[in-house]
Formats: sequence, structure tokens, C-alpha cells
Amino acid sequence: MCTTKTLMAAAIAAGLLVGVQSARAHCDGLDGPVVAAAQNAWQSGDANRAPIWVRLQDADEIKKTCQDTLAMRKLGSQAQAFADHYLFETLVRIHRAGENARHTGLKPAGRDPGPAIPAADKAIETGAERDLAQLPTEEVRRGLRKHLNEVLEKKNFAPDASMSRPM
Repeated sequence: MCTTKTLMAAAIAAGLLVGVQSARAHCDGLDGPVVAAAQNAWQSGDANRAPIWVRLQDADEIKKTCQDTLAMRKLGSQAQAFADHYLFETLVRIHRAGENARHTGLKPAGRDPGPAIPAADKAIETGAERDLAQLPTEEVRRGLRKHLNEVLEKKNFAPDASMSRPM
């Protein structure tokens, strides 16, 4: 009986660690804050607005890329689209490197960011962390409930019944 309880406790603990999803990155999306900083920079004509989401040591590279982009944008709509994409891609790549995260390219706008991103955005907008602070508790409860139910289903396992179940 002690082994069963130990296994159940271990399964629940593992569920808590695995079941709580980390916030999905939205910085690599075309509608994320990194691209918004780039758009703000070229709309204002101020390259200093672009590097807000990168490490200080990378700011000069971003400013230079932004200045090049501003110059290229004047060459026509095709050059503008190319320059914008290059700036967005560069900014996101350098931002992700600063997070020690892999860069897998720009993602389309409109993706589902999950519950954490909107809660964080709301907390930033309002300055109130209430909804953001409640989110991990709810996620832990959902993960705990899911994994406890899985363990409880297996609690009364009958060894000879395993032969009749598909694997």
C-alpha cells in the first residue's frame, strides 16, 4: 500500500511540474511587442525606439539595422516590404538570443497566445497583477486535477485485465 501511495504522490508531483505550461512566446509574432517596437521606430523615424526588447549590448546593431531599414523604405513598396521583414526578423532573432531561446522565424499574427499572455498584457496595461497572480493557481489546479484523475483510474488496476485492453 505504501508503494501505491508513493507512486500516486510521485505521479501527482510530476504532473504539477509537467502540467503547468510555460507562457508561450509571443515576441516572435508579427503582432508581438518586438515587431511593434520596430514599427514604432520607422513610423516615428526614430531608430532609438527599436531596441527596447533587446539586450543593451545588442542595441547598436539594432539601431544600425533600423537606420538601414528607414533608408531602404524610401526605395519603393517592394524594397519597403523587404526592409521591414528584414528588420522584424533581425529584431526577433536578437531578442530571442537574449533570452537564450531558439529563433524559429517570424510567426503570423493572430495566434492563440494561451491564457498567460493576455493576463500579463492586462497587468501591464492596468498596473494590477490580480488576474495574472491567479493564473498559476488555476493552472496548477487544472494540472493537479488531470493527473490525479489519471492516477485514480490506475489505482484499481487488475493485472489480468491488462490482457484484454489494447496497448
